[in-house]
Formats: sequence, structure tokens, C-alpha cells
Amino acid sequence: MTNPKDIHPIVMKVLDELSERYLIHKRPTIKKSDNLELGWGGNGHVRRAKARRWMSDVRPTVEQAMSTYKSLRSTARALSEAGIPARRGGEWTATQVRRVLMGY
Repeated sequence: MTNPKDIHPIVMKVLDELSERYLIHKRPTIKKSDNLELGWGGNGHVRRAKARRWMSDVRPTVEQAMSTYKSLRSTARALSEAGIPARRGGEWTATQVRRVLMGY
């Protein structure tokens, strides 16, 4: 990384103006003490806990569908057609079915 002292003063002025114009340096700072549940959950603990909870809820349904349809692709299609949402709310895929059955 370049030392700011090595940059020409005119270039620094232009960069300062650009950062003010586009608010690059004015991002809100979030501290751990704010106790917010962010989407990705800090080190991933929140995200993994939500995924495990969802997986334990949906696994019996996926196992039952798998026993009926026998293939991952047809099971995914049946789950989507039944209106059971996948982890992020979209259509089921064979990979998602496999991961639920394998437990990860």
C-alpha cells in the first residue's frame, strides 16, 4: 500500500473530493456492543445456527419425499411443486436435497 506522504498533494485533493462526493469514508461503524444480528453473523455463528435449525425442520420432509421419488432431481422437483421453500426461498435443486440428507 502506498504511503499517503508519497502521493502528490493534487492527487490527494482529488481523492478527498471524490471520497466526499461518493461518501466512501462515511460508512456507519458497527461495534460488537451494538448487539445486532447481521445477515452473515460476524464469524458465521448466526448463519450456521439458522441453517442447522432450518435443516432439522425440513429434513423429515425431504427424507419422506426421497423415499417416494428415489432420485435427487425428482425429489427436488416434487418439493418445489409442493410449495416447500428451499433455504433461501427459491426452487429446490438436487444439490440442496443431497446436502440436507447428508446433514450439511
